[in-house]
Amino acid sequence: LFTAGTMFLQYFADDTQLSAVVFWTFGDVGRATWQELGIMAFVTLAGSLYFIANRWNYNAIDAGDETAKGLGVNVEAVRDIGMVVAALLSAVIVSLLGVIGFVGLVCPHMVRRLIGDDQRYLIPGSCVMGGLLLLAILTAVSVGAVPVPLSTVWSILAHQLAPGLVTPDWTPGREAIVWDIRFPRALLAVLVGAGLGITGAALQAVTRNPLADPHLLGISSGGAFGAIAALLHTGLFLGLLTVPLMAFGGSLAATLFVLAIARVTG
Repeated sequence: LFTAGTMFLQYFADDTQLSAVVFWTFGDVGRATWQELGIMAFVTLAGSLYFIANRWNYNAIDAGDETAKGLGVNVEAVRDIGMVVAALLSAVIVSLLGVIGFVGLVCPHMVRRLIGDDQRYLIPGSCVMGGLLLLAILTAVSVGAVPVPLSTVWSILAHQLAPGLVTPDWTPGREAIVWDIRFPRALLAVLVGAGLGITGAALQAVTRNPLADPHLLGISSGGAFGAIAALLHTGLFLGLLTVPLMAFGGSLAATLFVLAIARVTG
């Protein structure tokens, strides 16, 4: 439904807007800036802490709703709040980077094969695996044409984090490549992968569906609809927060729609 809405919005875009939106929907961590990293770090950390704090509840739900209720778990509240938090995480990722669809589905299954279904370990393990997976993919495909020795990379990072600790012996171009392009990109890959990995594991736990992930449930599509509506039609009326908030509105609408259908169909 929201994918169709996205297509509808694109129908009214001009050629320049359409090409920009199509490129944006591919998903790309190369758009990373330090400002976006701050937003992503805050949302990913908050969402991850929430999911990790509820890992015992997810274990109970995995045994069945009636069993979980018998153990004192408010199944409806845990499920609804978990999906809203997943919508928030997915919306921020989509609004900043576009749609990245495979990590939330693949990482929980990779971790499950290694350590089993216990949510105490599966939830944080999926977070770590997601970060490692996306970082590995990014490293494989984005090692630039300009070679920068590892020793120089560490020296540049040390110089930026603790000025005066290292005497600069590199060119300004190499410093810009490492600090302004590659390092933010690597950090963002870790944060995005961690966020998508733990979101996928949590959604699979609360829905008891091993194929559940933000993309399959339409949460990412709802976020993309809200973000594209902001980019093409409403403008940045709330500044930098406009696109993430509009994306969250779309993701939340998709989440509520899924929950409504689940309640109606039993």
